[in-house]
Amino acid sequence: KTKTLSNFHRTAFVTPDNRVVMQFMNRDNSEVTVSVKQTDSKTFTLSLPAHSMQTVILPASTATKIM
Repeated sequence: KTKTLSNFHRTAFVTPDNRVVMQFMNRDNSEVTVSVKQTDSKTFTLSLPAHSMQTVILPASTATKIM
């Protein structure tokens, strides 16, 4: 089930060395699970505990989507 949280924030950018950096911040009082789909159809999930922040670094891809 997809849940919209006003206390969940994310950003992503491509570095000069062509990597994708994603940052997730959970300001909510409960854990949040995020799914990220990559161009090769692989998906990974990331669980962020309450009041936490996580950084993920991937090879650059124009089709990487944060869901």
